[in-house]
Amino acid sequence: MERGASGLLHATTGAGKTWAVWFGALAAFGRNGSSSASSRSTPVSSSAPTRKQAAPTQPEPLTVLWITPMRALAADTARALQSSATELAVPWTVGLLTGDTSPAERARQNRRMPSALLTTPESLTLILTRPDAREVLSHVRLVIVDEWHELLGNKRGTHTQLALARLAHWRPGLQVWGLSATLGNLAFAAEVLLAPVRTPRVSVHGKLPKALIVDTVIPETIERFPWGGHMGCARSRPWPLQSARRAPRSYSRTPARNAKSGIRRCSKRGPTGPARSLCITARSIRKCASGSSAA
Repeated sequence: MERGASGLLHATTGAGKTWAVWFGALAAFGRNGSSSASSRSTPVSSSAPTRKQAAPTQPEPLTVLWITPMRALAADTARALQSSATELAVPWTVGLLTGDTSPAERARQNRRMPSALLTTPESLTLILTRPDAREVLSHVRLVIVDEWHELLGNKRGTHTQLALARLAHWRPGLQVWGLSATLGNLAFAAEVLLAPVRTPRVSVHGKLPKALIVDTVIPETIERFPWGGHMGCARSRPWPLQSARRAPRSYSRTPARNAKSGIRRCSKRGPTGPARSLCITARSIRKCASGSSAA
């Protein structure tokens, strides 16, 4: 990143992709903060002004655009990036612009953009529709596309590609880095992401060997599970045998015997109530039997 290259960082979940690109951005574009931090780390005399008396350092203009498809996690990411920049004494501010951003924060960003802005593809598209969009984004040097596999091949990914094409047209030296954990065709994913940029391209792959153990667990009693997916396949064959074994004794009788028992119940309880249907069933069976014997 310090050499001006763009690329795709592919590593498993939890490998530290977020910190890798963020620290790379701070090292490449936060040199003013590094020099000020080193000057503060040197010993000073007692006559030197204290930190409260020193003039505050002006934050850097909007330098990094962080595009994320997950609005729910954007707030946590922004807090983590801001805390790390503060601990490293880099005079950067981190802002958040999504559909949940308050009007007060939007007004503050209209007056002055933060050094790093976390936003969604939709919010970035709205920024590009502003009359002063080119002026607002004139200092952007790096665009980070988080969770690129979530955007690749859908409408939100198309919005991201159009935004990158516009930014690359305004900023020929723009760097773009994509982060992803689950990608099959890495070459194609990198080509789609980095198509509009003119900077050199690299690909970084994280290797964390893990032992994979695949096991299938089916409980002995699965009646409480739904008949969908693999459960339905597991129950399709043994179910007829189980139903035959668990069927009540009355269902194993012949239709004629069931009819006779229905007639006896009907004669005892009368032709009203639930037994009336049994009487009708018995009459139908007798008519059918008499018709077959006459034939």
